[in-house]
Amino acid sequence: MIDNNSKCCGNHYRNNHDKCNHIGNRCCCCQGPQGPQGETGPQGSQGPTGTTELSVMQATLFNENSGAREIGIGNPVIFNLILNAQTPDISYDNQTGIFTINQTGRNNSYLINWWVMAESSLSMPIRFALFFGGVFYPISSPWGERQISGSLLNVVGDAPVEVVLRNQGDSAVILPDVDIQAQITIIGFRNT
Repeated sequence: MIDNNSKCCGNHYRNNHDKCNHIGNRCCCCQGPQGPQGETGPQGSQGPTGTTELSVMQATLFNENSGAREIGIGNPVIFNLILNAQTPDISYDNQTGIFTINQTGRNNSYLINWWVMAESSLSMPIRFALFFGGVFYPISSPWGERQISGSLLNVVGDAPVEVVLRNQGDSAVILPDVDIQAQITIIGFRNT
């Protein structure tokens, strides 16, 4: 017998009300067993395949004059040899040391890897920072005569972004007399 006020069978309601879960107008414990699973419906059509476009630029500070080089406080690393520039999405100004990422939009991620050979500085730590769109990402080393390196993965929004590597230490940094004194690689990933 169904108790219309409780929507449960009378005996069950009186004895097990705290365990009764109501489904619509039925008491779940008074239902019969679950039936077999129905057939699987037809498979939907395949969606479009996405692609990833790459934007790449690699620049090197090549020691043209066979000598040590000094980078002053707050000064950028001026790269003098562009090794790989496969896209117009990234440009470089060799007077200012500024890279400009022109490819904007919501699906654009950029990975930037860089390193600098530092021979000495009058103050420690030796500190370089990657400037990316208004934010400095610093890396420092408490030792002289080291390779300092950094990596950054970031997203470019709706406006072009400037990227520059600067000496952010308290004194000038001397780069040693080696063939390659610094390098930066910028790789953009755009999902379309």
